[in-house]
Amino acid sequence: MQCLHAAPVPGAINNACGVPVLVETTEDLTIDLADLAAKAEESGAKFLLLSHMRGHLVDMDA
Repeated sequence: MQCLHAAPVPGAINNACGVPVLVETTEDLTIDLADLAAKAEESGAKFLLLSHMRGHLVDMDA
């Protein structure tokens, strides 16, 4: 399998020969937990690479 270089977060996954599954954000630019659950189930993803960006922190308790 050939790994390709891409944007920083999806690229890190790709460079480990994984397949990125992108998750939607809410209006306040935090991770959409409902979309995360749906995409994890749909794709069979086993790992989450979470990125805090531009001052928008994820609700880690949720």
